[in-house]
Amino acid sequence: MRRRTKLTCFLLPVVMALFLYSPRLVAAQDPVEQLRAESESEEDAIVAKQRLLIETELAKRTNDEWSGEYYYGDGLGVNVTLLFGRAAGFVYTWTGCMGTYDQNYGAAQYEGNKLILSPKLLAERKGVPSIPLEFYLVRWSSRHYLIPATDIINFANHVNRGFEPRKSFYLSSFLLKKGEEKVRVAGFPQIPPEYSGYLLQRPINAEVVSVGRVKPLEYGRTFPIVISVGWADGVKAGMEFDVYQPKNTFATAKVLKVDEHSSEAEVTQYNQDEAVPEPKWKLSTKPKY
Repeated sequence: MRRRTKLTCFLLPVVMALFLYSPRLVAAQDPVEQLRAESESEEDAIVAKQRLLIETELAKRTNDEWSGEYYYGDGLGVNVTLLFGRAAGFVYTWTGCMGTYDQNYGAAQYEGNKLILSPKLLAERKGVPSIPLEFYLVRWSSRHYLIPATDIINFANHVNRGFEPRKSFYLSSFLLKKGEEKVRVAGFPQIPPEYSGYLLQRPINAEVVSVGRVKPLEYGRTFPIVISVGWADGVKAGMEFDVYQPKNTFATAKVLKVDEHSSEAEVTQYNQDEAVPEPKWKLSTKPKY
C-alpha cells in the first residue's frame, strides 16, 4: 500500500502537468471553476490568519499542557495536523502529494476529559472525511494523544499490536503532540476507565473454528468466522485479531459478538486474490510475523 501511495504521488503531478499544458486541452476557465478557486483562496487566507493567531498565543507559553500542534500520517498522501490554543481555537489541515485536501478552523474547548471542536466550515467536501468533533485527552507517561471519541477501541487495538507507542514521526494513525514520538512510556495509556479492559496485559491467541458464507461488498468481500476464544479469555467486541499462520497471510478479524469460550468475527478483504479464511488458521491480538 505504501509503495502504491508513493507511485501515485509521483505520477499524479506528471499527469496533471501534461493535461494543463497540452495546447489542445487548454481552454478558457469555466466561470463556476473560477468562483470555486476564488472561494478556496479566501478560505486559505482565513485559515492562515487563524493559524497565526494560535501560534502567537502558543508563543506566549501561557497555555496548558494540551495546547499545541498534533500530527498523524505517512509523510505522503496523508498528513493530518491539528493546531489549537485555548483562546484562539483550532486549525485542522490534511495535506498530501497534491496539496491541501481538506482544512477547517473554529473554536476549541475542554469538557471533562475531552477536547470539543466547533468548526466554521460545516460543508463536507465530497469524498473527504471531516475532522472528528470530539477527542479524548489521552496521556501516556509524558506523551499527549488526541483520540477521536469514536476511535478509542481502535487505539487500544493499536496498543495491543505494538503499533503504539510509535517511535517514528510518520507511519501513524493517531494525533500525537509534535516532538513526543521519541518520548519513552511506561505502563498503559490513560484511556477512559470504561475502555481499560481493551488494553491487554498479554496477547490473546485464537484459532478459526468455522467460516461462514462470503458476503460481497461494493469494493471487496467479508467472511463471517467463529474463533476459539471468548469473554472468559478477555475478548471484547471490537477487538481485532491478526492472522499469523499460515505464514504470509495478512488478514484481520474484527470481533462482533462474544460468548464465553468463542466469538463471532468477520474478515474483510478488498482484493479477490487474497486467501479465503479456513478453519485452523491461527490468530493473535499481537502479530507474530
